[in-house]
Amino acid sequence: MISQELVKNCSNSVTGKVVNKQSKASISNALIQLKLNGKIVEQLHSDVNGSFAFQLECDSRYQISAVFENYSKSIKLVFTARENATHEVLLEMIPLSEFKIIGDKRIIVMEPIEFEPDDFTVSQEIGNQLDVVVELMNKYTQIQIEIGFHSNNMGDLNFLKSLTQKRADACASYIINKGIAPERVIAKGYGFTAPLADCDTESMRSNKEKCNKNYRTEFVVTSELIE
Repeated sequence: MISQELVKNCSNSVTGKVVNKQSKASISNALIQLKLNGKIVEQLHSDVNGSFAFQLECDSRYQISAVFENYSKSIKLVFTARENATHEVLLEMIPLSEFKIIGDKRIIVMEPIEFEPDDFTVSQEIGNQLDVVVELMNKYTQIQIEIGFHSNNMGDLNFLKSLTQKRADACASYIINKGIAPERVIAKGYGFTAPLADCDTESMRSNKEKCNKNYRTEFVVTSELIE
């Protein structure tokens, strides 16, 4: 009974800021939505400093998202307390990427996708990055992509090749589940079969900065864009 009374009389709030993840510049006029139990309970736009604030119910689980033209969606969860509390969130939005040419490849410009060691689970952060690809594929409906995961040679090569394939498959499944046709997405785990840097010897592998260039993800356009 005392616990219920505490929850009834307590107050929680959240303040936040929306920023460009790359430049850290504030993003004003982004649409901020507050959801409780999957339903939008309030929405507003970030101010000139990229800031926003909401009053929250206690002992609840909220989702806060930011949407802005030419940026990926950013989502954070807030778990409120059973007592008075103020929460702070930072919503980092990735500018929608286009393409760059490397050799004979047309590649989607992306921030590096980083999985946990030996893992291939698509986290919320990775999902936000993949949403950039989804939005781009919805924009250019005639392109097909290959998701290519590459590893270094720091470990068993068979295991690394299998792991890169699982990571590529997981990313492809995420994109397809977002509504992109399966025939437009190819998943390929390369392991250490296509390195950018020579790291065959122990002395070469000691140059970690050089060898880490081999650990990468490439979203390659395999069909030509119609300009």
